[in-house]
Amino acid sequence: MAAPHYGPRDTWPRHQKPYWNSVMAKARQAGWTLKYVNADHRFGDVVCPGGEHTFMVDKTARSGESAAVRASALISRCRHVDATTRARQEHCEQMLDEANNLIDSAATGLTMAEARQDAWDGLEHLEVQLQTADETAAAVLRAELKSLWNTAMETDSAPNTDDIADTLDTADKTVERGRADATNLKSAELIARAREHRDRIKALRRRLDELCARVQNGLEQ
Repeated sequence: MAAPHYGPRDTWPRHQKPYWNSVMAKARQAGWTLKYVNADHRFGDVVCPGGEHTFMVDKTARSGESAAVRASALISRCRHVDATTRARQEHCEQMLDEANNLIDSAATGLTMAEARQDAWDGLEHLEVQLQTADETAAAVLRAELKSLWNTAMETDSAPNTDDIADTLDTADKTVERGRADATNLKSAELIARAREHRDRIKALRRRLDELCARVQNGLEQ
């Protein structure tokens, strides 16, 4: 009778030694599989997703705890991942890229909207000044008026504040989806990549907070 195999999403048989249960839990979380031999002195064999790394789980060896420590280190060194983990990692990166693009778009639109608002505010102010200016001052004011008018026309296509806020809200939700994926990247071989994702999320969050504050400031004026 062939030895049964247990995948990373299956419930694995329990070992009588707690330290082996801890190591096997770590392996299962990292996408490894168990070939459950259940012989007199041999519990089973645990294999990484790439099939390259493996370790034997003994039942009665006196050096079992030391073997468990070495097995744990092997899991940490392994860089192979299962298909589900790889898909989660790729989805996380996709979400963070999408969020970054949305934030870039919102930042560009907000800068244009602020420039447009400043230009129209300046035009209104200059028109009031022109009404009481002498001829010399009026010539200078008309030059400034022309410059502000050009700016207003160049930024006429800027999105309104509500559209920018909607884009930032979408970016916020996208970052959260990426964060959820990054949180679930618990496999030992993805520690460095997960840390990289967390750093990206923090940076995106800072940009979101800054842009949201600028939008709110514009709404209050």
